[in-house]
Amino acid sequence: MKKFKIIGLLLTTIITVSSCKKEVAVNWAEELKGTVWSGEFKNTTGFYQGVQYFSIVLNDYGKLTWHDIKGSQTNLNWTTSSGKIIITFANRNALGGTISSERITNFTEIEGTNAFQIISLNRSTVAIAESLTNTNWQGTITGYNNLLIECKNYPVLFCTVKGSGSFNLLRSGS
Repeated sequence: MKKFKIIGLLLTTIITVSSCKKEVAVNWAEELKGTVWSGEFKNTTGFYQGVQYFSIVLNDYGKLTWHDIKGSQTNLNWTTSSGKIIITFANRNALGGTISSERITNFTEIEGTNAFQIISLNRSTVAIAESLTNTNWQGTITGYNNLLIECKNYPVLFCTVKGSGSFNLLRSGS
């Protein structure tokens, strides 16, 4: 009987030890390459301090492209370290945030003084031109009855917008 207790105890120990899984570290530098992220930021100084929208593309070789209402910036860099992403701007200022598969959070200043704050940053999908070619998007504009966006491929994707203002769109039949 004592023999069975010892064997049972050994089996329980072996099963417990073998079922413990080590957490596999994510190689964020590889995982994030080529991904697109969109979010909101706001200036902390200057005339307009409201929320603004932006997107970034994490390119190969640590290069980052930033898009916002003012245009695009391509002279930015990104690196990862210990589950954080560090974004370095042309003026050498840097922000860091905590990475997860779908969002980057807890942005803080790493280097310098940044005149803005990133509020949110979420993983996005890349719009593929072929999926938008020959589609129409229709909706309403405040004060207008109709808005139409037509997307054609001439040989690059080109969308025309008829109307302006604040609007909501739904894809209509093509």
